[in-house]
Parts: sequence; structure tokens; C-alpha cells
Amino acid sequence: MVLVRFTVEKDGHISGIKTITEGSQNPREDFVRESVRVIKGMPNWTPAKTDGKIVSAEVTLPIKFALDGKKP
Repeated sequence: MVLVRFTVEKDGHISGIKTITEGSQNPREDFVRESVRVIKGMPNWTPAKTDGKIVSAEVTLPIKFALDGKKP
């Protein structure tokens, strides 16, 4: 699993993409690169609202990878 933190800006675009390593978790570098690539390719999000006003918001998204062990 790779944790990716980013900001959804007031206009919905994503900025400030960072990956997070917590505790002993040490994700594979190819998983980290793929997680960032996926986030960068996302369309704009719906921005957050606080008290009826559109605001920027920080999001932490876990991305889980599974290897099935089968060879092509």
C-alpha cells in the first residue's frame, strides 16, 4: 500500500502530490511511481466546502496493490 497526500484546490485541480511512508512500511519504488502517475492523471475533483465557501482541502488516499503470483 502507498499513501498519497495531495491538495484539492478551490478550482478542483490537484497539487502538492507527496507519498507517505509510515512505520516499517516501505513500499516498492515502482508502486510509488505508479501511485503518483495515477494521481497526476486524475480529472479535477469536486472542491471542498466549509460554511458554504469553496476551500482547498488536503486529502490522503491509500492505494493498494496486489500481486497474484501468476506469470504471463
